[in-house]
Amino acid sequence: MKLLYLHNIPLDSEKANITSVLFLCDGFKRMGIDVTLAVPESNRLRTRESIASFVEEYIGRPFSFSIITYPKITAFGKLNILGSCLGAKKILKYFQADLCYCRIPMFVYLSVKYGIPVVFEAHNALLHTKYKLLDTIWRKILIQYSKTDMLVKFITISRALADYWIKAGIDRQKIVALHDGFDSRSFKNTLTQKMARDNLGLKESRKIVIYAGSLYPDRGIEDIIKLAELFPTVEYIVVGGPSNQKILFESDARQKGIKNILFTGWIPQARVKNYLYAADVLLMTWSKKVPTIDYCSPLKMFEYMASGRMIISSNL
Repeated sequence: MKLLYLHNIPLDSEKANITSVLFLCDGFKRMGIDVTLAVPESNRLRTRESIASFVEEYIGRPFSFSIITYPKITAFGKLNILGSCLGAKKILKYFQADLCYCRIPMFVYLSVKYGIPVVFEAHNALLHTKYKLLDTIWRKILIQYSKTDMLVKFITISRALADYWIKAGIDRQKIVALHDGFDSRSFKNTLTQKMARDNLGLKESRKIVIYAGSLYPDRGIEDIIKLAELFPTVEYIVVGGPSNQKILFESDARQKGIKNILFTGWIPQARVKNYLYAADVLLMTWSKKVPTIDYCSPLKMFEYMASGRMIISSNL
């Protein structure tokens, strides 16, 4: 089978979904599927060599699936989905695929238009979080396609989300609920806390609390800053991006005179496990403002569990 994974986010975007996309493509390839990942171009990754080097560093090992890029147009960082359409159309028109896999309803529509059966992966009950009209349009299209052979499977990342979409009208026979997970090969060589701290240059004697993940406003990072202020003898480490949010939170902590919190910024996924193994406690500080909070199945939680460290989570 020749599978095209069509995605709308550049590889070096610092978005968390790149992690699951890369590991999923790697998993498909290990199953014997001929996989090609199509992503938007980026200013930093312009050659095959730079792309290969980035991905190998990101996942921590060589990969064997193909990666191609397409042009993407945005206006002041907006029109993210719409700006991907022209490039995606070109890929779908000329790429000979047996199946397309995507997370974007627009790509489902385009794939069907060019006669390529498609698998859609849903992460939320909303298909567009900003505009209700677009959410309604995509909802009707996906429900309609689920009654045809062109939408092969409708994958949800949790059972709760599967139940929601069944009630919404998606054909029950097409829905598959598959929770997130972790890459077992990344955690094959277990590190002791001392080994991990030696690798990172962290003191063995300190109590260390770590958050690893995105730094969006709804992730409760401000609560971690408050914890650092309340418990000055504990070291707090916040691992992740995007860079603009890292700078914002770092500045907030500095202005409050908090010295026991470190923001590492975005790092390749392969290096995140060192921080997880180094921790005494791992934090999951989501707020109720997370758009997918009722349906999510976070990669973070499974990687936390794989590290064997204590987890403290929001009561959601």
